[in-house]
Amino acid sequence: MSRPTDPRDDRPGTGNRTDAAPGRRGGARSTRLARTAAWSALVLALASGCSTGPNLDRDRPFQDGVFEGQSGPDEEGAVGHVTITVRHGAVAAVDFVVVGADGQLKDQTYGLDSTGQIANAEYYRQAQAAVAAFPIYARQLVEVGYPDDVDVISGATWAHDQFVEAATGALRLSQEQADPTPS
Repeated sequence: MSRPTDPRDDRPGTGNRTDAAPGRRGGARSTRLARTAAWSALVLALASGCSTGPNLDRDRPFQDGVFEGQSGPDEEGAVGHVTITVRHGAVAAVDFVVVGADGQLKDQTYGLDSTGQIANAEYYRQAQAAVAAFPIYARQLVEVGYPDDVDVISGATWAHDQFVEAATGALRLSQEQADPTPS
């Protein structure tokens, strides 16, 4: 039975020996390079698999109306939901909420424990920073018109990703109704 390697362990046979010749199995440098390559490949694979698809075509108009979109679930199962009102071909109003896997809205209670208390102050602070970003992302979209132009707020990156994905889906529906045949 092999045991996991510990980067601090340089005993023979652990794969972390620093005295091995460069390029030979077991060298610390080759082990680090292999790990870096593996992580890079994983990150690229995840990034390509998590894409929200092509950006909106800025040459296609938006159809007036109310359009809804949602993101895929995050690692905790939460999904972002957006409702966008388009008026005179421009984004006029946006509502964005995130619903947890348990069906509960992420709001002022997000980050509290089951008794309604703050069990982990840092987690609660981060959770509330994300919730505070929801209306800011919505307001920014009304101002800039395209989800990809909405700035990321520090501490609310996951909310931004969900917002952009949901808003892009909703506005794609608007474009499809405005011009059913892509240019």
